Amino acid sequence: ARLEQAKLIAESLSQMKGAAMKAGQLLSIDAGDYFPPEAMEILGKLQASANPINFEEIHRVLIEDIGEEKFGDLEDFETAPIAAASIGQVHRARLFGHNVAVKVQYPGVSESIESDLKILRKVAKSFMGVSGKEMDLQPLFTEFQRVLEQEADYRIELGLMREYRKFVGDSNLYRVPEPIESHSARRALTMTWAEGTGLETWLRSRPPIERREKIARSLLDLFCQEFFDWGLVQTDPNFANFLIAPDDALVILDFGATLRYDEEFRR
Repeated sequence: ARLEQAKLIAESLSQMKGAAMKAGQLLSIDAGDYFPPEAMEILGKLQASANPINFEEIHRVLIEDIGEEKFGDLEDFETAPIAAASIGQVHRARLFGHNVAVKVQYPGVSESIESDLKILRKVAKSFMGVSGKEMDLQPLFTEFQRVLEQEADYRIELGLMREYRKFVGDSNLYRVPEPIESHSARRALTMTWAEGTGLETWLRSRPPIERREKIARSLLDLFCQEFFDWGLVQTDPNFANFLIAPDDALVILDFGATLRYDEEFRR
């Protein structure tokens, strides 16, 4: 009965937005040793794209955050999103003659973080009750809250994205879109358009082993550079955050959960 209850709650998370879904995704990666396999299977589904919300709500966020005039600059704005995630969705548009991607946060995300995490903490306890294992959840949820509050402010992400671009430089292996500060705000982030195929879609196309090994090495080398050289790590491993460009460069898209690690800790 407790497993059925836990499964019902987890399934309801897939219909939610914001912190509850995002933290559910993180739990699906971090807590496999503590939750029953049936619960992990449901949490794993949260890694897929979320259901988008209607454009009227997205339009309202954009007008509130960047204003009518700046929104008017975004020509050919596609009302259907090209991607939808836990705390926002992405739309294609044109700005001053160039293709751009506009990431827009769902209404109420930052205001609901604390209450969403309370719900998820209860779900996690239900799962552990079924599995009969114990884990101190407080440090995990403290970290969730810290990262989610950072992710809910796209101005922070813009600065991190700009800093990360400097580290990547003119590398042939990695590519980072350029953020456009003039048309960005707390809940809206506009960036240059990046061509590529989603990592999961690319893998399903069964590319030859040489290309797969090249991408695998790029991913591993990138993490080593992030951690050991830069001290600036994009910590969200969701496959949706990576594209494979036509020339097999790795395109990195999402910097909301980018964290710093000081030299002493890295050493």
